[in-house]
Amino acid sequence: MPWLNPTPVTRFASLDEVGRTIDETVHTILADAAAHDLEDDQRAPALALAPSPGSGKTTRTQAILASQPRDLIGGDALFLSPTADLSAEACDRALAIHGNTTPATQIRGRSAIDPLNPGERMCQKWELAEQVARAGLKVGDTLCQLREGEGADETVRRCPFFDDCAYQRQSRELPEESAVDRYAAHNFVYLPTPTGRNKALRVIDEKFWPKMLRQTVAPVHAFTRQERFPRPAEEPIECHFIHRAAHEVVDALRVGRDVSALPYHADLYRNFAKNERENIDRLPVIKPDMTEEEQTETLARIQACKSAAHRYAAIWEALADAWDLGRATPDRLTLQTRTYTSADGGTVEVEEIVCHGSRKVLGNIPTLILDADASETILGTFFPKIEVCTQRLKPNAEITQVSNLRMSTTRLLGSASLRRKCRMLIETEVARDRNDHAGGVLVGCTKKVARRFFEEAGLVSPTTPDREAVSIMLNEKLFGASWLWFGDRALGSNRYEDYATVIVLGRNELPVEALEDQGRSLFGDKDDQPLEFVEADKNGRRQMPEVLIPYEMTSGASVAAPVRMHPDERIREIQMQHRECCTRQLVERLRLARARYRKRVILVCNIPIPGLPVDNLVRFDDLLPRTDRLGSALREATRGHRSLILTAKELPKCAPDTFSNEKAAEQWLARIRKNPRPAMNDINSGVRGFGLHAARIRRDVPRARLEICLVLVQPGECPRAVIEAAHGPLRDYAPIPTPDATSVFGSKGSNR
Repeated sequence: MPWLNPTPVTRFASLDEVGRTIDETVHTILADAAAHDLEDDQRAPALALAPSPGSGKTTRTQAILASQPRDLIGGDALFLSPTADLSAEACDRALAIHGNTTPATQIRGRSAIDPLNPGERMCQKWELAEQVARAGLKVGDTLCQLREGEGADETVRRCPFFDDCAYQRQSRELPEESAVDRYAAHNFVYLPTPTGRNKALRVIDEKFWPKMLRQTVAPVHAFTRQERFPRPAEEPIECHFIHRAAHEVVDALRVGRDVSALPYHADLYRNFAKNERENIDRLPVIKPDMTEEEQTETLARIQACKSAAHRYAAIWEALADAWDLGRATPDRLTLQTRTYTSADGGTVEVEEIVCHGSRKVLGNIPTLILDADASETILGTFFPKIEVCTQRLKPNAEITQVSNLRMSTTRLLGSASLRRKCRMLIETEVARDRNDHAGGVLVGCTKKVARRFFEEAGLVSPTTPDREAVSIMLNEKLFGASWLWFGDRALGSNRYEDYATVIVLGRNELPVEALEDQGRSLFGDKDDQPLEFVEADKNGRRQMPEVLIPYEMTSGASVAAPVRMHPDERIREIQMQHRECCTRQLVERLRLARARYRKRVILVCNIPIPGLPVDNLVRFDDLLPRTDRLGSALREATRGHRSLILTAKELPKCAPDTFSNEKAAEQWLARIRKNPRPAMNDINSGVRGFGLHAARIRRDVPRARLEICLVLVQPGECPRAVIEAAHGPLRDYAPIPTPDATSVFGSKGSNR
């Protein structure tokens, strides 16, 4: 629809300008790191670089780090990537940089595969370690090494596997006299590395903040009734007081009453949290030098105590923070009802209280963030007063976007006909690419949608384990194209930089509840402005309001689309990160700014994407090849027996997706007899990769009639053999050398 305001125009920078900015920013953080005292309480400096994907920010940063001696900053540099695989790639790049005198090594987590023993994990107790972490205990002190006492009285308790542990080996193999560059996954933003060495600089590559979000969940009946374990020996009255306060808080949350009007204040809530945490100290203790059986038994005893002290403490602290700000209702606390499967196979509904929060960034270390989507609003919750430098590179691409479909994941999953159209689009672009650049076609969508396409093609099944399905979807081509999905998989990878075309199906849209939960975790009760949430309508539906958002058109045309946007600006920032930025990140896997020729971008969603000026704004059907239903049926036949018998009875059997029943086939045949031109166009166009033949056939069955059959054959195949493999032996077979409207659609039997 028309846009009456000035149209957006992105100021694009040159590659040289972006390169200079990267260089200046990296040298600035190195100077800041050299000046920062790691023992000082003063907040460490933090900077963020946000040039377009494909600007070379990661490689360029690594090259600068390689040229700078680490003794200038006084310790190791920690380089964090979205996944362990990307971390390994970054480490390999660092080792390959000519003249790099700083050792580089990859740090792996406990559950990772040991590269020296591919059949083993880094930690021999990795499964127990995960259980210990879920119980809220420190894994290092619990399972690896614990120091008790001081000086001459110090006792060191160690795991019996400690000296041979691959996880601990990572620190022993590092040189003691010199600094190193350590490469790891994003988890180590909040987890300690096994080395215990000084970290003088931290570089975080790509978006890390989603991994920092966490929810603390406790059943309401336990929070309000459960005896704290062990029961406070000297303060049973205090325990009763906590129960009464918990009841009143939950009752207020249920009806939306003002929680701040309850007879409790921030200091009292924090005292409740303190009492809860003291109960943790009274629990059984797991120590590293125990046998694994003893550790497992002790953990079971802790779990049997049903101690949720750390969860309860988080709830009280959220109430204290809200009280300090004068909140009527805490942003970070919500109630929800979830359905669980009971031991007898039935279901049970449990009311839960949820505390939304985020993990703390570990260590006061000078930090450089490399993220094309860096948001000062979001990053500021982890690094206050962070400076973000944003620059955009002009994509060397023809960008086509649909104007009439939002293309939600729900619609894609629920509509087989829409998926068929998407397949037609993909196959059309694959054929175009083979004739043009032969660079390759990349298809992007949500992971659920990608899996549905692969399941329908028979490459994976609904029961295929996720890890195996991911490997198949990433490494097998479908409809001649490679596939990728939104999220970490689409961050930082150069695997598709030589591809010529990218098609993005739909968008990465979080449900309102999930979006607001992330907003609660990041921004809840942190400043004077409470969060604004979407209210339910009279039918109980919570829909975000529509806002007109303009396209950036290369023609200068003023056009806009109605887009659902969250009413709270801070939560809208999160929405942009997941939706618009994820689309842009996936598109930029083709490294458009550095492309040697003009590539093709097709966005099958009408939401405008900042930084991607649109050349062609079209309807979805305009992207599809002009075909009659016969063309669809022929393409469908390529997935089956590769033949179509042109009768109302047989067409639904040969192409059930195109002709759902005999009536639909009969009506189509009647129309085609009157106007055969669309169907003849499909016959003349054929199907790429197959030869199309027509024949009059009579099957070798009693009372068989003469029928017209279209058959798709590959080089070297016999048309009659393909037909007989599909429909059984033939009594008569007469090829139609030159199919025309009369011979194919005017013959006896062709519409019965």
